[in-house]
Amino acid sequence: MNKHRPTSLRLSGWLCQDQAVLGVGLGALSLSLFALCYGLLSPALPLLASAFGIGLVQQGSLMTAYAVGYLFAVVFGGYLADRWSKERVLTCGLGLIGAGLVLTWAAPNYVSGLAALGVTGGGGGLIEMVVSAIVSDYVPDRRGSALNLLQLAFGLSAASPIILTWLVDTEGSWRLGFVALGGIAWVLGLLSLMLTSRGTPSEDRIDLRAVTLLARRPRLWAIAASQAAYVFSEVSLLSWSITFLVSGRGISAARANGALSLFWVALLAGRMLTTILAVRIRLDRLLILMTVAAMAGVVTLVLVADGEAARILVGILGFLYAGIFGTIIAYAGDEFPRYSGTVFGLIMAAGAAGAVIGPWAVGAVAEAVTLEAALWLVAATMGLTGVIYMILGSPRQI
Repeated sequence: MNKHRPTSLRLSGWLCQDQAVLGVGLGALSLSLFALCYGLLSPALPLLASAFGIGLVQQGSLMTAYAVGYLFAVVFGGYLADRWSKERVLTCGLGLIGAGLVLTWAAPNYVSGLAALGVTGGGGGLIEMVVSAIVSDYVPDRRGSALNLLQLAFGLSAASPIILTWLVDTEGSWRLGFVALGGIAWVLGLLSLMLTSRGTPSEDRIDLRAVTLLARRPRLWAIAASQAAYVFSEVSLLSWSITFLVSGRGISAARANGALSLFWVALLAGRMLTTILAVRIRLDRLLILMTVAAMAGVVTLVLVADGEAARILVGILGFLYAGIFGTIIAYAGDEFPRYSGTVFGLIMAAGAAGAVIGPWAVGAVAEAVTLEAALWLVAATMGLTGVIYMILGSPRQI
């Protein structure tokens, strides 16, 4: 028996190494797929609205349906990860997002489109919730570097508007982008079945006992409200920027899609800069600085009449919005280090709630008044985020 032991150990090491490569690789590919899907939704909304023959309120509701699915995934994803394992939740998420994308491709009307995007959002939420934890499990000694590199996948969101423009310009069906991503999701889902569950509990779940303890902490609800207000602003801007540039500023859909690609590239650059600034500037001051700059950018976008200038401003807003979401998460972690899992889950759920309300609310105001008037809501909610941190001040460890 002893003479076979070294061979067994080597075989075990190879299997573990293969699992690590597969886990990290699938994590990166799954998050890249999610980024491409999210980047595709914004420029596709006006096309879906035209195909379904619906108005502005219903157009906004399409993104709201996606956000509702995402919210359910955030609320229940941690529980499912503990019950099934994070690896099986990833498989479920890839299957759902694939189904939602294919259903969106085939959707004949508004109601079926709502259902399809709700399924897509649920799958995307499950993917985003567990990917970071899976990668952390497989490379615990290089966790920080791996997670930072993983976030670079969101830069791929910039490619989706360009791909959609190409599909439209070549007279191909623009819906092919949905079915292609859906097929890729299913392939990744099949590959994820090869991952072995590592049995570690989810850290990003909402623990109801901890919620009871934290319920009397008004600062937590203020932080959650700030995340909801920020995500309201960001998702609304992404949902309506194409329609605003095309119908409100008279530029072509292709050039408007290019502005959205620039938004995603600038967002990536801004996140890199925020990583540096966050260790040099107190978090509440950094949040106030970023939210004031972003609010000023949205106000300028509404007021500027020149289409080309507005197009450039949409791209710049990606840089201004970039670091706010992550910095709010970091602030909450500094405030409640003992309850980080529950706090992060609540903050993510609050952000998803902002995404549910925002696109629909902006669409309702746009239909009742004008889209320019509705975009003042985007600026106002960003300003509210900054005001909250003017009141809260620096984090207090609780």
